[in-house]
Amino acid sequence: MNVRSARDVIQSRLVVDSRIPLARGEPRVGDRPIATGGSGSGRVFQERALTPVDVDRLEFYLTEYDRPLDADLLVQGFRDGFRLGYQGPRVRRRAENLRSVRGKEELVQQKLAKEVQEGRMAGPFSVWPLRNLTVSPIGVVPKKERGQFRLIHHLSWPEGSSVNDFILEALTKVSYASVDVAVTMVEQLGLGALMAKTDIKALIRTLAGG
Repeated sequence: MNVRSARDVIQSRLVVDSRIPLARGEPRVGDRPIATGGSGSGRVFQERALTPVDVDRLEFYLTEYDRPLDADLLVQGFRDGFRLGYQGPRVRRRAENLRSVRGKEELVQQKLAKEVQEGRMAGPFSVWPLRNLTVSPIGVVPKKERGQFRLIHHLSWPEGSSVNDFILEALTKVSYASVDVAVTMVEQLGLGALMAKTDIKALIRTLAGG
């Protein structure tokens, strides 16, 4: 999908309340105005990022989870979007893409268009869609598979004033269950217990942002 078709997808997804007049220079996609979330604008994007997770079913399975606060966090996050925990200044900032993009512009364009098509990104925009939009560089890094690349969003740029610099460290750490925990669970369940291992493709992209 090219940039033009990506723009068509956005035009069909983002609409604005026609009762609210648009000032000159308001954000547009192609020749159509879009909704914004700037202070005092009175308008917001009408669609959040999408997730393939069946939230109602997830909520059902978590009804007896022994950590109800975590269960509520998961359900609310998948339903309304997970918060980054950003506590920094809300300022407009531009950024140049990483050098790794050079020579791979068509590949990057295809990856971005796919994100738009899946409802996980919005754009391209002819002008700034938000008055205080902070832009972070994008780049590509090679995957283990030969000739395959992963699109990255460099939220740690620039050092000292990046998006990541204003997220509490406690919110940036992830801990996974160990093999010892799995063994203990099997011992508790006893003879006949079954184990399974799964790998979710593009896991991070199932998490909608709020």
